Amino acid sequence: MRNSPPNKRLKPRLSDKVGKVAATKTTARTKHSPKSLPIKLAISPKNKAQSNEWSGDTEARILQAARQEFLNRGLSGARMRSIAASAGVNAALPNYYFRSKEALYAAALRDTLQKVWGELKQAALSLSPDASFEELIREFLARYFALLTQHPEFPRL
Repeated sequence: MRNSPPNKRLKPRLSDKVGKVAATKTTARTKHSPKSLPIKLAISPKNKAQSNEWSGDTEARILQAARQEFLNRGLSGARMRSIAASAGVNAALPNYYFRSKEALYAAALRDTLQKVWGELKQAALSLSPDASFEELIREFLARYFALLTQHPEFPRL
């Protein structure tokens, strides 16, 4: 509390209310009802879950924007502010999630490799074990080139 007498205070300070928001309920009157209605001020679990979903979506948008920026300008030409603008997020968020441009590049490369090699692994597991070595190599290369056409960023990253 401040050094002023308690009777002289006209408004409660925000700092007085911060710790009490989740524990207390405030009331409001409407013109339709003379009774007081409780208003919940704390964040509900639904909003917390939604916030976690948004953060995952934010990271994915940053990765996608970074991948595109690195493809267009390379590692040395890419700018974190441009990546943030492309992802539609605050300029500080790429640094918050990835700490540096190099770490963001590594994450974008890792994400792309996981997608491509995961699909290649599935393709290899689906091949017939009775096939000859030549058939296995042909099928594997055909699927590999199909993946390269689906993910043109892979060789350029």
